[in-house]
Amino acid sequence: MAHDWPTTITALRERLSATYQPLIELARSGAPWLAARPEPAGWTGAEVLEHVALTDHFLLRLVQKIGDKAAMRAERGNAWPTDPPEFDHLEAIAAREHSWPHPEHMTPTGELDLAEIARRLGADLAFAHAWLDRQPSGEGTLHRIRMSVVGDAGAEDDRLHLYHFLAVIELHARRHGAQLARLRNAAEQK
Repeated sequence: MAHDWPTTITALRERLSATYQPLIELARSGAPWLAARPEPAGWTGAEVLEHVALTDHFLLRLVQKIGDKAAMRAERGNAWPTDPPEFDHLEAIAAREHSWPHPEHMTPTGELDLAEIARRLGADLAFAHAWLDRQPSGEGTLHRIRMSVVGDAGAEDDRLHLYHFLAVIELHARRHGAQLARLRNAAEQK
Protein backbone atom coordinates (compact mmCIF):
# COMPACT_ATOMS: atom_id res chain seq x y z
CA MET A 1 0.00 0.00 0.00
CA ALA A 2 1.45 3.36 -1.03
CA HIS A 3 1.76 6.03 1.62
CA ASP A 4 1.15 9.68 0.97
CA TRP A 5 3.94 12.25 0.95
CA PRO A 6 2.98 13.96 4.24
CA THR A 7 3.08 10.61 6.05
CA THR A 8 6.48 9.78 4.53
CA ILE A 9 7.95 13.20 5.35
CA THR A 10 6.61 13.06 8.92
CA ALA A 11 8.04 9.56 9.41
CA LEU A 12 11.47 10.64 8.10
CA ARG A 13 11.42 13.74 10.31
CA GLU A 14 10.56 11.58 13.34
CA ARG A 15 13.32 9.06 12.53
CA LEU A 16 15.87 11.87 12.28
CA SER A 17 14.72 13.36 15.60
CA ALA A 18 14.61 10.00 17.37
CA THR A 19 18.16 9.25 16.28
CA TYR A 20 19.73 12.68 16.76
CA GLN A 21 18.14 13.86 20.02
CA PRO A 22 19.82 11.13 22.12
CA LEU A 23 23.18 11.89 20.49
CA ILE A 24 22.77 15.61 21.22
CA GLU A 25 21.79 14.89 24.83
CA LEU A 26 24.70 12.49 25.23
CA ALA A 27 27.17 15.09 23.97
CA ARG A 28 25.65 17.67 26.33
CA SER A 29 25.88 15.24 29.25
CA GLY A 30 29.67 15.10 29.21
CA ALA A 31 29.43 11.58 30.67
CA PRO A 32 32.87 10.42 31.88
CA TRP A 33 32.72 7.19 29.88
CA LEU A 34 32.79 9.26 26.66
CA ALA A 35 36.52 9.84 27.26
CA ALA A 36 37.37 6.16 27.84
CA ARG A 37 39.25 4.43 25.04
CA PRO A 38 37.76 0.94 24.65
CA GLU A 39 40.86 -0.54 23.04
CA PRO A 40 44.15 0.89 21.78
CA ALA A 41 42.89 1.48 18.21
CA GLY A 42 39.24 2.10 19.13
CA TRP A 43 37.44 5.41 19.21
CA THR A 44 36.21 6.93 22.44
CA GLY A 45 32.55 7.87 22.70
CA ALA A 46 33.49 11.52 22.17
CA GLU A 47 35.37 10.58 19.00
CA VAL A 48 32.36 8.63 17.72
CA LEU A 49 30.17 11.71 18.25
CA GLU A 50 32.76 13.91 16.53
CA HIS A 51 32.85 11.50 13.57
CA VAL A 52 29.06 11.77 13.20
CA ALA A 53 29.29 15.58 13.23
CA LEU A 54 32.15 15.58 10.69
CA THR A 55 30.35 13.15 8.40
CA ASP A 56 27.15 15.18 8.61
CA HIS A 57 29.04 18.30 7.55
CA PHE A 58 30.01 16.73 4.25
CA LEU A 59 26.85 14.70 3.62
CA LEU A 60 24.60 17.69 4.29
CA ARG A 61 26.52 19.65 1.66
CA LEU A 62 25.37 16.99 -0.78
CA VAL A 63 21.80 17.31 0.51
CA GLN A 64 22.01 21.04 -0.27
CA LYS A 65 23.27 20.29 -3.78
CA ILE A 66 20.54 17.71 -4.41
CA GLY A 67 17.84 19.97 -2.98
CA ASP A 68 18.94 23.01 -4.98
CA LYS A 69 19.05 21.10 -8.28
CA ALA A 70 15.73 19.40 -7.54
CA ALA A 71 14.17 22.81 -6.79
CA MET A 72 15.39 24.18 -10.13
CA ARG A 73 13.84 21.23 -11.94
CA ALA A 74 10.58 21.65 -10.04
CA GLU A 75 10.51 25.35 -10.99
CA ARG A 76 10.93 24.34 -14.65
CA GLY A 77 7.84 22.19 -14.30
CA ASN A 78 9.43 18.74 -14.15
CA ALA A 79 7.00 16.22 -12.67
CA TRP A 80 7.96 14.08 -9.70
CA PRO A 81 6.50 10.79 -8.51
CA THR A 82 3.16 10.93 -6.78
CA ASP A 83 4.02 7.91 -4.63
CA PRO A 84 6.70 8.34 -1.98
CA PRO A 85 9.87 6.23 -2.24
CA GLU A 86 10.74 3.08 -0.37
CA PHE A 87 13.61 3.16 2.11
CA ASP A 88 13.94 -0.52 3.02
CA HIS A 89 16.83 -1.11 0.60
CA LEU A 90 18.96 1.33 2.62
CA GLU A 91 18.56 -0.41 5.99
CA ALA A 92 21.52 -2.76 5.43
CA ILE A 93 24.02 0.11 5.71
CA ALA A 94 23.13 0.62 9.38
CA ALA A 95 24.06 -2.95 10.25
CA ARG A 96 27.25 -3.41 12.26
CA GLU A 97 28.38 -6.08 9.79
CA HIS A 98 28.28 -3.72 6.80
CA SER A 99 31.66 -2.25 5.90
CA TRP A 100 31.37 1.51 5.70
CA PRO A 101 34.90 2.93 5.40
CA HIS A 102 35.18 6.65 5.99
CA PRO A 103 37.48 9.11 4.22
CA GLU A 104 40.30 10.72 6.20
CA HIS A 105 38.49 14.06 6.52
CA MET A 106 35.76 12.31 8.53
CA THR A 107 38.19 10.86 11.06
CA PRO A 108 37.83 12.45 14.51
CA THR A 109 40.73 14.66 15.57
CA GLY A 110 39.70 15.58 19.11
CA GLU A 111 39.60 19.26 18.14
CA LEU A 112 35.85 19.53 18.79
CA ASP A 113 34.71 19.57 22.40
CA LEU A 114 31.43 17.93 23.39
CA ALA A 115 29.57 21.25 23.61
CA GLU A 116 30.54 22.08 20.03
CA ILE A 117 29.60 18.57 18.88
CA ALA A 118 26.17 18.92 20.54
CA ARG A 119 25.70 22.31 18.85
CA ARG A 120 26.66 20.93 15.45
CA LEU A 121 24.44 17.87 15.76
CA GLY A 122 21.52 20.12 16.71
CA ALA A 123 22.21 22.34 13.72
CA ASP A 124 22.45 19.27 11.47
CA LEU A 125 19.06 18.05 12.64
CA ALA A 126 17.54 21.49 12.05
CA PHE A 127 19.11 21.62 8.57
CA ALA A 128 17.63 18.21 7.67
CA HIS A 129 14.21 19.27 8.97
CA ALA A 130 14.42 22.50 6.95
CA TRP A 131 14.96 20.54 3.73
CA LEU A 132 11.95 18.38 4.51
CA ASP A 133 9.94 21.58 5.02
CA ARG A 134 11.20 23.03 1.71
CA GLN A 135 10.42 19.94 -0.33
CA PRO A 136 7.46 18.29 1.41
CA SER A 137 5.68 16.87 -1.62
CA GLY A 138 8.33 14.87 -3.44
CA GLU A 139 10.20 17.64 -5.23
CA GLY A 140 13.44 16.28 -3.74
CA THR A 141 13.22 13.25 -6.04
CA LEU A 142 14.03 15.36 -9.11
CA HIS A 143 17.81 15.08 -8.69
CA ARG A 144 19.83 12.08 -7.62
CA ILE A 145 23.50 11.38 -7.02
CA ARG A 146 25.47 8.20 -6.56
CA MET A 147 26.66 6.98 -3.18
CA SER A 148 28.93 3.96 -3.38
CA VAL A 149 28.16 2.71 0.15
CA VAL A 150 24.59 2.05 -0.98
CA GLY A 151 25.73 -0.09 -3.92
CA ASP A 152 28.19 -1.84 -1.61
CA ALA A 153 25.21 -2.85 0.55
CA GLY A 154 23.67 -4.69 -2.38
CA ALA A 155 21.17 -2.09 -3.58
CA GLU A 156 20.45 -2.28 -7.30
CA ASP A 157 20.43 1.49 -7.66
CA ASP A 158 23.06 3.52 -5.79
CA ARG A 159 21.61 6.87 -6.91
CA LEU A 160 19.90 8.74 -4.10
CA HIS A 161 17.51 11.67 -4.04
CA LEU A 162 17.07 14.10 -1.17
CA TYR A 163 14.82 11.87 0.97
CA HIS A 164 17.03 8.81 0.49
CA PHE A 165 20.09 10.86 1.35
CA LEU A 166 18.50 12.14 4.56
CA ALA A 167 17.61 8.53 5.40
CA VAL A 168 21.25 7.50 4.86
CA ILE A 169 22.39 10.28 7.19
CA GLU A 170 19.94 9.02 9.82
CA LEU A 171 21.10 5.42 9.33
CA HIS A 172 24.74 6.48 9.74
CA ALA A 173 23.93 8.28 12.98
CA ARG A 174 21.83 5.33 14.16
CA ARG A 175 24.71 2.94 13.43
CA HIS A 176 26.99 5.05 15.62
CA GLY A 177 24.29 5.42 18.27
CA ALA A 178 24.38 1.62 18.60
CA GLN A 179 28.17 1.78 18.83
CA LEU A 180 27.87 4.34 21.63
CA ALA A 181 25.43 2.06 23.47
CA ARG A 182 28.01 -0.76 23.29
CA LEU A 183 30.73 1.60 24.57
CA ARG A 184 28.51 2.72 27.45
CA ASN A 185 27.67 -0.87 28.39
CA ALA A 186 31.35 -1.86 28.32
CA ALA A 187 32.30 1.12 30.52
CA GLU A 188 29.54 0.35 33.02
CA GLN A 189 30.67 -3.29 33.32
CA LYS A 190 34.20 -2.29 34.32
